[in-house]
Amino acid sequence: MRRLLLLLVLLLSLGLRANEQYVISHYSIEDGMSQNTVVDILQDRQGYMWFGTWNGLNRFDGYDFRVYKAMTNGQEARVNNRVELIYEDEQEQLWWMTYDEHYYMLDRSRSHITSHTKDQLPVGMQQRLTHKNEVMRVDRHGITWQVDDQPGIMRCRNGEWRRLTVDVDRHFAGQQREYFMLMEDSLGRTWVNPNGGGWSYYDAEQDKLVSPFTELSNVIHAAYVDREGQMWISTFNGGVDCINMEVRPYSLYESQTDPNTNTTTEVRAFVQLRNGQIQTIVKDNERVYSALDTRYGL
Repeated sequence: MRRLLLLLVLLLSLGLRANEQYVISHYSIEDGMSQNTVVDILQDRQGYMWFGTWNGLNRFDGYDFRVYKAMTNGQEARVNNRVELIYEDEQEQLWWMTYDEHYYMLDRSRSHITSHTKDQLPVGMQQRLTHKNEVMRVDRHGITWQVDDQPGIMRCRNGEWRRLTVDVDRHFAGQQREYFMLMEDSLGRTWVNPNGGGWSYYDAEQDKLVSPFTELSNVIHAAYVDREGQMWISTFNGGVDCINMEVRPYSLYESQTDPNTNTTTEVRAFVQLRNGQIQTIVKDNERVYSALDTRYGL
């Protein structure tokens, strides 16, 4: 319900037009995060979003953040809480590796964190919590992508190699993450981070890279597409941004004043019913009226 209200408020406050393609929601320490630099993102099997920051592991339930930090003898200062990688195992326990290559596990049933040496890790866990410093990957369309020490990125399509570049802020050039990222969004587009920065998707028809988020830094530290099709990206010391890539068209419905009851169009609340319809609550002096618009269902 809160998500729906936030979306309605956001659409109205931004004056979103039908031709705009996405809505960005920004989260930072002001919203409860423990640190603004996020280096890994994960959605667990229960739907929670997890963010590995330079000061602890953050869980987001769509409303609030909860911070998890490792401690030694009850003292946080003795432990490095700069998270590098996150992984969820088959028992839905959260594992993470810190910058100094220490390993931790969150027992979610007890909200208890335990530390582990490399020798204590389950079989295969160290491999899962290791950076994959790949320089070449193939997307689901069969296109090969490769990064090198030159600006941009190489793409191979139908046996033909070509270097693609994108205009980026020179101030941030060269400050992207040290390993190559490639992912696909809910619209089927391939996203890459070229050498030199510029988080971009590939326009196959034009055979070029498009970097649409001009309001965001091009220094992308992590990127993730959740099961609802939203893209989460993080930038250096910039918190995390949730990008709704599939904004649906909407209509503005204005109820009419009823001359018989002297009701007004002053809307005080929205309620989503179990059948998906939206009920609006309007106020007229001391009385509250409820109107169900059956034409609009979500």
